[in-house]
Amino acid sequence: MDFIFTGMLEGASDADIGVNSLLAYSLSLNEYFTLKITTKNDKSVLPELVLRKSLDREETPELNLLLTALDGGKPELTGSVQIQITILDVNDNAPEFDKPGYKVALFENVPNDTRVIQLKASDLDEGLNREISYGIRMILPVSEKCMFSINPETGEIRVYGKLDFEENSEYEIQVNAIDKGIPSMAGHCTVLVEVLDLNDNAPEVMVTSLSLPVREDAQVGTVIALISVSDLDSGANGQVTCSLTPHVPFKLVSTFKNYYSLVLDSALDCEKAANYELVVTARDGGSPSLSATASVSVEVADVLECFCSVWERSNEKRHEVQEKNPYINGKGEDSHFYTYTFMRMVSLFTENATRRKHIRFFLPAENLADSGKPLANPPAIKGHKIGH
Repeated sequence: MDFIFTGMLEGASDADIGVNSLLAYSLSLNEYFTLKITTKNDKSVLPELVLRKSLDREETPELNLLLTALDGGKPELTGSVQIQITILDVNDNAPEFDKPGYKVALFENVPNDTRVIQLKASDLDEGLNREISYGIRMILPVSEKCMFSINPETGEIRVYGKLDFEENSEYEIQVNAIDKGIPSMAGHCTVLVEVLDLNDNAPEVMVTSLSLPVREDAQVGTVIALISVSDLDSGANGQVTCSLTPHVPFKLVSTFKNYYSLVLDSALDCEKAANYELVVTARDGGSPSLSATASVSVEVADVLECFCSVWERSNEKRHEVQEKNPYINGKGEDSHFYTYTFMRMVSLFTENATRRKHIRFFLPAENLADSGKPLANPPAIKGHKIGH
């Protein structure tokens, strides 16, 4: 028996006649095709292969079936043919990455064009359907300073720009892998880039003066100024401590995180020091550490602590004034000489001052005597009123 097969089953032929020419067909066991027999008008029969399960070229690219024809004679004669079925590809598989997500850590000082990661996607299709082109769909957050580029053929991602931890500590790169089939299909993955901090920012110090100058009689604990510090780095690189130099009657007191008060630590004495030049140093915990300084000038205001240095009684001067005596008899008839004793005031300064202090002073009336009797109404002498 000969088969006629031109891409579809045409059936078998048998040169016998009658019962001996009657044909039946059978198909080798398989999971994809079954055999269907169709009877034509001339009573001849044709076998048909019927697909009963979807084909998957990626799983089974080729099938080999055996079709057998049997006649009706005794003994039964058979003929068979091998059917090879090649399954053609369609673009039914999207590219796939090895993992749906990747994580990479880079220091913020890496140079431009540094390689970030090499991505690889695969496609189970064949031909153009498996050729892949890579592209970046989105980068979050958006940055003007730093971008990332990807090689469309190799999937290699590189830094394009400059990383800066203080601007963004991480980036999310959404990547597509698209095949060249018609219609094309795409696979996706996410690359998370963590930016590692370096100690590249020095601390900043800000001083707010509250009460300057400071009176020399200010109480210990008086707040002189408020100081705030900051550092854009993170972790130990951003932890700042403050110190005060030189050794002075002031100290720094931590009030809140990164906030300090400059307070009076011991008594001031304007006569010993009228001004203090302080230096506040802020230093971070990085390695190597970075520091910044701020200068604070504290002026001490003088407070008058005594009225005179000494009254020199040993150098008493007597001033004699001749007047009519209205103080004795009220008539102004007799003239007497009265002796008034004054204590001469020596130059009056506070110990630290460079200018003379102007003091108005009075003498008690008991020191003005006439024959041992106090004056009822003491006169003015040399422009200074003398009285109680």
